[in-house]
Amino acid sequence: MPLFDGQQWIWEKFYPQGISWKAPLNKKPLFHVMDQAAKTFADREICDFLGRSWTFGEMGAMVDRVAAGVRKIREGKSAQR
Repeated sequence: MPLFDGQQWIWEKFYPQGISWKAPLNKKPLFHVMDQAAKTFADREICDFLGRSWTFGEMGAMVDRVAAGVRKIREGKSAQR
């Protein structure tokens, strides 16, 4: 089965009505997109994996914790120099 039939990509037929593959994208840093999604869709599910699900808000909080940990590690390395 070809990925492109001359008019659309195979996955486009699974897009919700009104969503276009050719829609313009806003160029923003990934952290900005994640922060905005965590605020806008805080109670909506973002991931369901092996019976465990997370909301955008929960995922945003996890990302923030990881970022804080990375900053702390980097600060420690800077102090050692």
